[in-house]
Amino acid sequence: MIKGQYLVRRSLAASVVALGALVMLFSYLAIGAVRAYEARGVAERWHDHTLEVIIAAGEVDAALYGGGRAVATQEALAKVDRLQTLTIDNAAQQRRIARFRRMLIQQSVRSDPSQVEQELASIVAEERRLLGQRLAREGAMQAAQGRNIRALLALGAALLVATGFGLLSALRGYVRAQAAAADMADSEARYRLLAVHASDLVMRLDENEVCAYVSPSAFELTGFRPEEYLGQQVMVTIHRDHQAEARAALAAVRDGVTDASRVEFRSRHRDGSWLWFEANMRRVVSPDAGRVDVVCALRDIRRRKALEAELVQRATVDELTGLANRRHFTERLTAELERASRHGRPLTLALFDIDHFKRVNDTRGHAAGDQVLRAVAAVANATVRITDLVGRIGGEEIAVLMPDTDEGDAALVAERLRIAVARHHVVVGGGAVVRVTISTGLAKAVVGEPATELMSRMDAALYAAKESGRNRVRLAA
Repeated sequence: MIKGQYLVRRSLAASVVALGALVMLFSYLAIGAVRAYEARGVAERWHDHTLEVIIAAGEVDAALYGGGRAVATQEALAKVDRLQTLTIDNAAQQRRIARFRRMLIQQSVRSDPSQVEQELASIVAEERRLLGQRLAREGAMQAAQGRNIRALLALGAALLVATGFGLLSALRGYVRAQAAAADMADSEARYRLLAVHASDLVMRLDENEVCAYVSPSAFELTGFRPEEYLGQQVMVTIHRDHQAEARAALAAVRDGVTDASRVEFRSRHRDGSWLWFEANMRRVVSPDAGRVDVVCALRDIRRRKALEAELVQRATVDELTGLANRRHFTERLTAELERASRHGRPLTLALFDIDHFKRVNDTRGHAAGDQVLRAVAAVANATVRITDLVGRIGGEEIAVLMPDTDEGDAALVAERLRIAVARHHVVVGGGAVVRVTISTGLAKAVVGEPATELMSRMDAALYAAKESGRNRVRLAA
């Protein structure tokens, strides 16, 4: 709408300028016509090759007529007809031909007629010459004035056409601007209606990330009333782990890098809990002052995140023990081997299983065996370091991945785990108490060694621990 208003103002300004130029042009033409009319005066005619000699205001003006053609003048002072007879009409003529009058009168008395005629002929010839020069100048001036008038008329016509087009363009721009304003108002009304009745949380943020509008659904989703958000920077309610990503997405939309963006983050509820939201952001140019705002539609995705976490857990976690499953453990092992080889860091792998576990299943039942297995897994998770990964490889076999650890430190961790399991007792069905021990094999990774070869050497170390009496730790060769 702002652009339409600018175009209307520009078109109207151009039209006013063109109209002003057109008025000045026709004023100039009118003034020129009046001056020409005043200069030409009263028309005099000379028929049958009659010469009229005109003297006015101290200047000589002459006009030659033939075939009914006339030229305007101010005052006719003297005439010389075909018989070369000089007729004096008024006192002004006397001033014009004073130097000739006495001579003419004397010659008409003392000279012969032929001499008078010669004098008159010379006078007429002189006046005819002056007349020719005057007519030539006037003809050139009239021709030039005619060309100028034609050029000015052409320019005036062009300005008139341009003014018409300018006014038409201004009218068209005005109509478009009005239509755009109506569309904007209608869009704003629909936006407000949807925002009020939507279950999603709708926010409008200005260029300083300050909240200018919040839909009523804010209270239901976050526990905060809409007016509590107004005038506040809502980014402070976002979890610090997600603030950088959310600000980057908002800046990209606000600065026009992209028209829309989507980001997921956690935001605080009034009760202190964290909510998961998916924010869809879109850039909006306000009709007043061209301000750029960002409209954010926030959708509660806690249920989706819970389902995603459940799927991840099913794909990576052993259902019985809660440890990493074999697939996830193998993927992490491969990645850590590559990292250790790239940076020249040590890595050690431990594998242990429960001694005489089959006896527990046979005497106490598989439910008791599952209880024992879960208890040993819990002890392992509680004993190893935070950087270590514990995973169930299969059956009662459990592995421990120890990055950045050589065989000496790994042996200490394995020994501490062996002692913790031996001291732990498990209460199974019927109140019976079961105690178990574990045997452990250790293998340090070799640069360039594949994961399958490392696990094979670890299996051999575990077999050696069992063969040597169980409840002990053995290092692979």
